[in-house]
Amino acid sequence: MKKKILSLLGLLIFSGLSVFGQVKPEQFSRYGNTIAGVRPASGAKIMLGVYDEDMNKPYTEIAILKFKQGVNEWIIDNVGRDYYTISNQAGLYLTVQGSATEHARLIIDHPNRTDAQIWRIVPANENTYYILSKMNENLMVTVVGPYVYLEELNLDNDKFVQEWEIGRK
Repeated sequence: MKKKILSLLGLLIFSGLSVFGQVKPEQFSRYGNTIAGVRPASGAKIMLGVYDEDMNKPYTEIAILKFKQGVNEWIIDNVGRDYYTISNQAGLYLTVQGSATEHARLIIDHPNRTDAQIWRIVPANENTYYILSKMNENLMVTVVGPYVYLEELNLDNDKFVQEWEIGRK
């Protein structure tokens, strides 16, 4: 119960900052962005992406890869206000698979002009961001173990990766 209340409080705080105009939309480099995080337990730097052989295949599930500069770079386009699309160089978009519920998996897919491919990128801490689905802004891109999916904010972040560094060219 305490965990849920803290999660809700944290989500309200960073959502409220954007609503009241205290946080301006980020200006990301359009090309060459890596989306990387650090595993809390080991300190290992990881990145969101797909394996090279799957870069051009729609419906490929997003994977956790060992961080390497210059691979799995994303194109981040502002589509209005503080909403973005995130696509790879093959023109496939980061997409929520199915409905935006907890544990919904993320894939790359052809553009479909739905909220499943629209993301809100909100400052978390210094130089890190939360990536929320427009389908359900209570859920954010999360890594637990080897899986990438949507999850509520988890302030007891000893095994979750929810804060992302977005590298700019």
